[in-house]
Amino acid sequence: MLFHLWLLALGYISSVGAYALSKTDGVNCKDSESSSDFAELQKYAHLASVAYCIEKGLTLGLVGEQGDKCPSSACSHKETKALEIVRRFEFTGLFEVGSGIIAVDESSKSIYLAFMGTSTYQDWLNNLSAMPVLYRPLVVTSDDFKAVDNRDCVNCRVHKGINSFLKLNGAIVLKEVLKVKKELPDYRLVVTGHSLGAALATLAGIELRLLGFETLVVTLAGPKVGERNFAKFVDELFDTSNVTKRIDEEKSFDHIGTALVRMVHLHDVVPYLPPTRFFKHSGYEYYLAKEGLTQTPETIERRGQSYVEDEPLNYLEVLPNFRRMDHASYFLPVSHCT
Repeated sequence: MLFHLWLLALGYISSVGAYALSKTDGVNCKDSESSSDFAELQKYAHLASVAYCIEKGLTLGLVGEQGDKCPSSACSHKETKALEIVRRFEFTGLFEVGSGIIAVDESSKSIYLAFMGTSTYQDWLNNLSAMPVLYRPLVVTSDDFKAVDNRDCVNCRVHKGINSFLKLNGAIVLKEVLKVKKELPDYRLVVTGHSLGAALATLAGIELRLLGFETLVVTLAGPKVGERNFAKFVDELFDTSNVTKRIDEEKSFDHIGTALVRMVHLHDVVPYLPPTRFFKHSGYEYYLAKEGLTQTPETIERRGQSYVEDEPLNYLEVLPNFRRMDHASYFLPVSHCT
């Protein structure tokens, strides 16, 4: 039954209808003249979008100088055009996921790992593999890495298709990030991604945290990655309880060394998937409460750990009314490199 609901959901996100999910109880981003998180959310939407230009031939070098290899408006955005891409990954083999880029920003001394979302036919097949499987962090189980934090995720289960990233390509990506970090030891680590890329960003962020690095993870439109024990493990690792207090007080997150921040858009069905209460979200949630691309500080809600996905929802009743465009609409058409 779970598989069939999952399949229905992925099919219905192409619908042209609309449905107001529920009333929200967050505080909007225009509650303080000094709040900066609205601009920060826009920044990460553009950064996540740049990763999709791998399909256009995005290569090493400055993002703003890629020409027709990065024609998206994201590539000319003030927060992304000066980024230098130093690594790129494109996995197209059977059951392989994890394509993305590593970029560095000299002005903010940041290393960005950005994962591309669902693109290939294989990505969709992996998305359908929602059966929960036992999960253990890569750096805890592999002899290739030396974890500083050896805590394990006890009795944890995650999405089978998403977990395939760790088994097939996780070590490849992680080793490249560590090489860049070694070259730039005083640079902070930030991981981001949209859709499937959001889930991969969460898994990669866990590995970096266990290796002892402060890590900021910012995701857009991500599905539920794992069951309750996994969500609890992630919240402990990223100190979500204290992060929630900080964001609510400071109206900003980009300066926080370690945090998991999620963006969810009205009418986007993917954050509700897999459609089961056994899978849970984690991190701090921002809710984009207006349809379409345009958002304002008034339409962005700081929900924290009061997740909109936890509210009662009849999937079979509302799935036909979700819209695929709102899965891609996070300030810009994130998944379109045009």
